[in-house]
Amino acid sequence: MRHTSAELKRIARSRLTGHYGIPMGAMVVAGLISSALLLPFSWTLDSGRSTTAFLMLQLAGYVIGQLAAILYAGVNRIHLALARGENPAFTELFSCFTRRPDRFILASLLPSLLPFTVNLAGLVCLRYALAAPDPAGLFLLGFLLVLARMVLETVISLYVCLVELLLAEHDSMEVTEAFRQSFDLMKGNKGRYFYIKLSFIGWDLLAVVSFYLGYLWLRPYASQTLVSFYRDVKGEPETASPGPDEASGQSAPW
Repeated sequence: MRHTSAELKRIARSRLTGHYGIPMGAMVVAGLISSALLLPFSWTLDSGRSTTAFLMLQLAGYVIGQLAAILYAGVNRIHLALARGENPAFTELFSCFTRRPDRFILASLLPSLLPFTVNLAGLVCLRYALAAPDPAGLFLLGFLLVLARMVLETVISLYVCLVELLLAEHDSMEVTEAFRQSFDLMKGNKGRYFYIKLSFIGWDLLAVVSFYLGYLWLRPYASQTLVSFYRDVKGEPETASPGPDEASGQSAPW
């Protein structure tokens, strides 16, 4: 029997209870490394004045994001280990550098290339609209392109959201096979995945108003829930240990 969104979240919380430190630390370190790699470009490129510099900065951020996919694959391996009841080491964050890292770059690059291109075109339109004598047309086009990027990312994710987890779990799996399996596994599960993503919007807003500190808790929680969903659609048996609120007969606030 497939688990509901609430059950998948409960499973995720049970796996994270007492183990938040490693996935949280791994997420922070991965983010800091990505930011550190982008920092020299931010310092040297004055994107506020030159469109060329703006484009170069956007491209640098995109390339670094693809390289960071290797680190986030390590984060996925940590969450997969927690889902199996194991105690992963923090060094698992860097483990995918020795597991054919090109697979993770390619798996991140292929679904994101079209949305990135559309979004970049939209940002350029918005940028030129600020200096145009009649900005309405450019502004509308830029806004529609940025909106199209959001739609594209959402639709594509409904098919490929499991690719990175499949590659992180199977060292010998090829990228094409991971995409094929993700497509197959998501048949009949796209609505469930979309609902799970929507269910975190409220927590996203709270994380933002907390000056983003809430993401220290929210990102591991959302990632572990996705792993629970991944195992569920694969038909792997998984049960959650009751948390303190559930054990006492009370409903958890989330």
